[in-house]
Amino acid sequence: MEPNLAASVAVPNGAELLQPMAVKHDYRDIQVAENTTITIDVEELKEQMKKEFYRQMGIGFYPGA
Repeated sequence: MEPNLAASVAVPNGAELLQPMAVKHDYRDIQVAENTTITIDVEELKEQMKKEFYRQMGIGFYPGA
């Protein structure tokens, strides 16, 4: 294997490295019982709700789903 090819395979491009860091997170702890607390990511919940809304409306990438 050529040295340049090996280096390009081993190192991901910049977009792959930055994508997880670009998403802001807003974590909330919710107590559902006396000894039970769950943590949710509000931004992830918003994204799921938005996708479901568009899916139900048949708009965008989710027609008829």
